[in-house]
Amino acid sequence: MKGFLTGKPSKKNDGEGSGRNGISEYISQINDFLDNVEGKSFSMFQRRDDPLGDMLSWGKHMYRERSRVEHNLNMQGKALRRADEKIEEMQKLIDTLEFDCGKLRWEKDQLMGEHTSQLSDIAKQHSLYEGQRDEEVKDLRESHRKNVDRIKKDHQNELGKLVGQLLVNQKDDQGWPDDKMGVKFRELQRLMESVTAPRNKEFLIPAGQKLPSRLDSTNFLGRVGTGKSHFLLKSTLWAIIREQFFSSPFGFGVLGPGRSKKELFEMYAAWRKLFDANAVASSPDHEDYAIFRQDGLANTWRSTTFMYINVALTSPEQTHSPVARLNTENFNDTIARILGVLNEVAGLSHASVRPDIQDQVRQMVLLGRDIALQFGINPSQLELVVPKHGEKIKIGERFHDCEDGDSFKGKMHDVDLVTAPGLQKIGDGRSDMNSQRAMVPCEIYPIETDD
Repeated sequence: MKGFLTGKPSKKNDGEGSGRNGISEYISQINDFLDNVEGKSFSMFQRRDDPLGDMLSWGKHMYRERSRVEHNLNMQGKALRRADEKIEEMQKLIDTLEFDCGKLRWEKDQLMGEHTSQLSDIAKQHSLYEGQRDEEVKDLRESHRKNVDRIKKDHQNELGKLVGQLLVNQKDDQGWPDDKMGVKFRELQRLMESVTAPRNKEFLIPAGQKLPSRLDSTNFLGRVGTGKSHFLLKSTLWAIIREQFFSSPFGFGVLGPGRSKKELFEMYAAWRKLFDANAVASSPDHEDYAIFRQDGLANTWRSTTFMYINVALTSPEQTHSPVARLNTENFNDTIARILGVLNEVAGLSHASVRPDIQDQVRQMVLLGRDIALQFGINPSQLELVVPKHGEKIKIGERFHDCEDGDSFKGKMHDVDLVTAPGLQKIGDGRSDMNSQRAMVPCEIYPIETDD
């Protein structure tokens, strides 16, 4: 067989010659085919002793190559499908992200719109607030002008009444007549009004500012707004004056609270025991000094005693006396307390108390001390009128509205704030112990109602 395939002569008969020629033709074609294949990078057939075997080897080789290629194609197909799946997943993620991005852009546009709207509302509210504040300032100035005009008018009237009395040679250590007492008390009101007036912008409370309870115990500003803060400031300074000079009746608080008041109380208690061994005085803070409400001689002793105290406070040779020393301490403490409040309020606006205001405070404290002395010198009972928060009062001779005066006489109000205490006189300290007369009306800020 091998010789047949290679074309070598055979010893068979000549009838088989044509068959050999056909086989040779096939072998020739196989060789041509293998030559062509070899020219395309196959080097495995350089020695071709067995063309048919080489042909079969080539076929096996091609089969293996086909299997390898098919395997690679399958692997690449799988990889392609995985890539397609990954691409599909990524596309879905891209679609989701684009949707979220669009949603975020929409939300951003909404927030920008809301922000713009809020800014517009704030601008409108600010403009409205500025307009309201301008109106409040205008009203406050008008109210202050009316108050000043009223005080000036009252001052002129009282001054006219006192012209005759003031021309009389009257010693300072004696009691003041009623008209002079009224004028001096109104002068104290005027000084207080001047110190706390809205024109002193350093004392205006900034909008929305909440004061500590020791300055606003009833939350007055929370009810009426900071536009009325000058009324609260005036009330606070008056409270200091009352505590420092009027904490006890009949002048016994003139030297101040604490140790000073105790000194005057012990003097009074010793005097009581001189003529009444059974007399028992309670304490400086609880004694009501009732004897001065019913005994004319007792009032004479009181009046004479405070005249001597007045001399000790006003005579240069008495400046180092115990009474003068107690007076100086109380005078300085009162100024320090008032300036402390003013500095605290001014500090809210990063301001300070001006020197001219400090001078007015000193005048105010000195006049308060002098009036308190008259509470002891005058034989009658002089007292401050200070209604409590929520107390019901009637506008008239004893009480005025701090903004409207007595324009609505007879109207009933509940007191929100006492802006200035009143002054009244009871009896004459001798034969009359009961009759009451309003000398200067108390000024109040009423509790606001809806009617």
